[in-house]
Amino acid sequence: MKANCSCRCSRNELRTQPQFLVRQSHRRKARNFANVCKSAQISQPTELHGCQPHIDYLALFEAKRRDPDNSICPPLFLAPMEILADSSFRLAISSTIGGFDESCKEFIRVPDNYPEGANTEVYPASLTKKYDCMELAPTPLAAQIMGGSPALLGQVAAQLVRQGAPRIDLNCGCPANAVTGKGAGSSLLRDPEKVYNCTAAMVRSVGDTWAAEGRNSVGGTRPIVSVKMRSGFHDTSLFHENLAAVQEAGAEMVTVHPRTKDQGYKGSAAWSLIAEAASVLDIPVIGNGDVTTPAMAMELAQYTGCRGIMVGRGAVQDPFIFHRIRAAWANDGELPFSCAEEVDMLECFLRRLIQEVGVASRRRSRGPEEGRAQKAKMGRVKQVCNYLFQSSTDMSNALYPILRANPKEQTAEALLDEVLKLLEELWGAEGPPRHALVNHFSNTASSQENTRQQTTNGSSSSAHN
Repeated sequence: MKANCSCRCSRNELRTQPQFLVRQSHRRKARNFANVCKSAQISQPTELHGCQPHIDYLALFEAKRRDPDNSICPPLFLAPMEILADSSFRLAISSTIGGFDESCKEFIRVPDNYPEGANTEVYPASLTKKYDCMELAPTPLAAQIMGGSPALLGQVAAQLVRQGAPRIDLNCGCPANAVTGKGAGSSLLRDPEKVYNCTAAMVRSVGDTWAAEGRNSVGGTRPIVSVKMRSGFHDTSLFHENLAAVQEAGAEMVTVHPRTKDQGYKGSAAWSLIAEAASVLDIPVIGNGDVTTPAMAMELAQYTGCRGIMVGRGAVQDPFIFHRIRAAWANDGELPFSCAEEVDMLECFLRRLIQEVGVASRRRSRGPEEGRAQKAKMGRVKQVCNYLFQSSTDMSNALYPILRANPKEQTAEALLDEVLKLLEELWGAEGPPRHALVNHFSNTASSQENTRQQTTNGSSSSAHN
């Protein structure tokens, strides 16, 4: 017997949603999956103004500021991650599992100059056309922009206000050479004055646009400007100067990923630098880096005093991490779902994911080209499984055949059926998912020791389970 999955899908009026078939194990009865998905929804401080989701960030952070005993779960954010957490991933996890307060679109590239012959009034909108504030409704979706021209960054930020973005974030963290070589991403951290100028231009532009037209055309809560930054470029020598630049320019929130550009995703995040940022800044600091378990989230908040937690790779390794974090703060230790329910929800998540990947692939190729879509879907199954199967020793041992699958020999759907059989057998068999870090560049994984030595030099720290 098979049941239909009525997940809380986001753009029901914009796209016909498929009904996913949920495999039923002979060990358990068929159930109405809509009840499972309904129980997954977390009450969020969001509103729909004119059908656009908004979030009162300052109210969220104020509640955490008045929590010296770390008794309140901080706001939880799904990190922007190019390719890994694109719209396909965001739609899949939001509509089937959820648990986070806000997500952020992967960065929008903003060039330093207008292309020759470009219409200066229309060009900013051409850069932001893929941003849709309704993508995850009712969960808010922030926008992130990346570039080195204060003038153009300001204009693009203004356009995002018109499109309903609740938060516009400046990327000062991307370590890719293709980005830093053009003076964007983490390369901005080599010049705190440039960080200031870029942030200030966005703040002015957002404020002016909101006052002039955003309040009436968008409605809801005033959007904020934020910055996501690493601890430095080659080293952390300008860390405090960059923090000061962000705050003095008028940003209302900063997310700190305490690795340098040179570190990339190697080693462990130096949480001591997040603690330093929280101690010297008046604006809220969001901690980011190496949060793969509820225990790590609680330790990060307790040790650093950050007022929010952003999870990136950890949400791919364990899509339920946001729910686990909330349950840990609830002090009752009761997880929101049984292991069997999690397996069913994982199936809905993965099937929705490859469906969205297939749609996106066909849209890019402007035609059916099923072979290309199959390759894209299989590639995404492998990519996600490379994270998901680090959750336990038995699962990581079963990963190799999945990564060896050939799209010329089997379909992505057939491979996914194999993955789902393994998940039903192994998911949760060794208890909660373990802490493991996957290098976003090399896709290699490393399991960490059970101790964390905090350092103050920003260069290294070992992880905690």
